[in-house]
Amino acid sequence: MNTEHTVKLLEWELANELKHLEDKWHMTTLEKIFIEKEVYEVIKKAKDREQIINFVREGLMPYVKRLHRKDITDEEIGKLIEIPIRRISHYDREKADQLLKELEESIATCKYNQEHITDYTIEHFKNILKKYGEGKERKTQIAEFGKVEAVHVALANQKLYVNRKEGFVGTGMKKEEYLFDVSEYDDLIVFKADGSFKVVKVSDKDFVGKNILLVEKFKKDDDRHIYNVIHQDGKDGAYYIKRFNVGGVTRDKDYFMGKGTPGSKILYMSSNLNGEAEVVEVTLKPRPRTKLNFEVDFSSIDVKGRGAMGNIVTKYPVKSIKRVRKGVSTLGARVLYFDALAGIISTQKKGDRIGEFGEKDKILIVKENGTARVHDMADPILVGTGIKYIHKFDPEQVFTILYFEGGNFNYMVKRFNLEGCPMTTEFSLVSDHKDTQMIEFFATDDARELMEYQVGREVQKEELDLTEVAEIKGYKALGSKFTAKKVKRATRITPPDSFDDGSNDEEDSDESDPELNL
Repeated sequence: MNTEHTVKLLEWELANELKHLEDKWHMTTLEKIFIEKEVYEVIKKAKDREQIINFVREGLMPYVKRLHRKDITDEEIGKLIEIPIRRISHYDREKADQLLKELEESIATCKYNQEHITDYTIEHFKNILKKYGEGKERKTQIAEFGKVEAVHVALANQKLYVNRKEGFVGTGMKKEEYLFDVSEYDDLIVFKADGSFKVVKVSDKDFVGKNILLVEKFKKDDDRHIYNVIHQDGKDGAYYIKRFNVGGVTRDKDYFMGKGTPGSKILYMSSNLNGEAEVVEVTLKPRPRTKLNFEVDFSSIDVKGRGAMGNIVTKYPVKSIKRVRKGVSTLGARVLYFDALAGIISTQKKGDRIGEFGEKDKILIVKENGTARVHDMADPILVGTGIKYIHKFDPEQVFTILYFEGGNFNYMVKRFNLEGCPMTTEFSLVSDHKDTQMIEFFATDDARELMEYQVGREVQKEELDLTEVAEIKGYKALGSKFTAKKVKRATRITPPDSFDDGSNDEEDSDESDPELNL
C-alpha cells in the first residue's frame, strides 16, 4: 500500500512538472514570436489596453501553428506587452533557442517517465537509498512515547500583567503591573476583594472583576495548595476563618468564600503551596470592655471545601489583621511518582512510587549516559527519559561507578560523594569523551561485578568488589584503573538477600528511604 501510494505521488509530481514545462515552453515561444516578428509594433496604433490586446492577438495569429496549444489568453498577452524595451532591444535569439531545446528535452523525459512509471518509481527508491543510506544511519532512538500534558512542558514565554482596580489581567497590557511569566496553556485563578474568585485561561486581555487581590497559576489536581482566609459575610456580618483547597471548577464562573452576601469582603488571605498554616494577630476597632487584639492560629482550622463558610473569629468590627509568625506545612510530606514513559516526576500517582519528600528535600537524578542533576522540590518535574537512578539527595552518600573511559580506552572504577556538586545545572559523573560509557551505577555498599577477561584464546573470570578498588573522592575524580587485561564482559552480581520471596511484604513496604534504581 505504501509503494502504491508512492507511485501515485510520483505520477502527481510528474503531471505537475509536465504542465509547468509546457507552460514555460508556450510562453517562451510566444515571447520569441512577439519579438522576432516585431508584433510589438502594433502597440503604437492602439488607444487603450483592450485595443492593445486585440491588436497583439491579431499579430500573433499567423504564427499560432508553431504552438502546441492554439489558445492565447489575455493574461499571456498582458505579460508580453509588459516586456521592457531594453529587454526587447537586447533579445538573444540563440539563447532563446537553447532554452526551448532544453525545455523540449525535459518535456520528452517527463512524458517517458509517465509512460514507464514503475521503472521511474524503482529508480526513485534507489536514489533514496543512495542519498540517505551509508553514512547517514539513524541517530535517534526508537522508543515508546508516554502521554505528556502540554501544560507540563510548555515554555512560559509570555509576561502576565494586571490592573487590580479596574479588574483586567492579560499578556497584552504592557503598561500595567507585571506579575509573572506564563504559557498559552496556563489557567489563572483570580481572587477579588468582595470574596469572589474565578478561573480563566491566559489571554491578551480579560475582564475578571474589579479590585483584584491575588492572581496565580491554577492547577486543578494540586490538592496540597491551601488558601488561608479571614472574610466578612456581608457589610455588617460576622468574620469567619477558613482553610480550603479550590479543587475542580468551571472556567469563567464566579465562586464565593461564603454565601455571596452583598458587602462581603476578604480581610486576610495567604496562598500556601504546601499547606502551610501561619499565626495572625486580629486587632478590633476600639470598643468598651472588649479585648482589642488576639492571635489566631490557622493550624487549628481544618481544611474544608471551597464552599464552606468557616469558623467564626469575631462578631465585632475588625480594624486590621497581620501575620505574626510564618507557618509550617500541616499536610506532611509529598508522595512522588515517576512516570518513565513521560519522563515526569509528580504527585499524580502515575508510574513508580519513589517515596515521600518534604519541601526542603532535593531529588537526585542520574541518567544512563552518566550525567546527573539535583532538582529542588516541585510538582511536576520534567526529567526526560533514559533515567538510571532517582533518590532523595544526600551530599554525603557514597556512590560507585564502573565505566569505560573513552579517552584512555580503559575500564575504570570510581567511588565518590556529591559534596560541592552544582545545585541548579546538569553535571557529568564520567568524562566528556564521546566514547565514554557508564556500565554500572551503585548506590549501596555492596558493589560487586563478575568480570570476564579475554586472555589469548581463553576467557578468565573474576569476582570483583568495586568498593576495594578505588578510594572515595569527589565526583570530578577520574577513578582508578583496575586491570590491564582486555575486558570482554562485566555482569552485576546481585546480593542474595536482595531477592524478595514475598514472605516479608509488610516489612518491605517501609518507604521512608525513597529510592528508584531503574
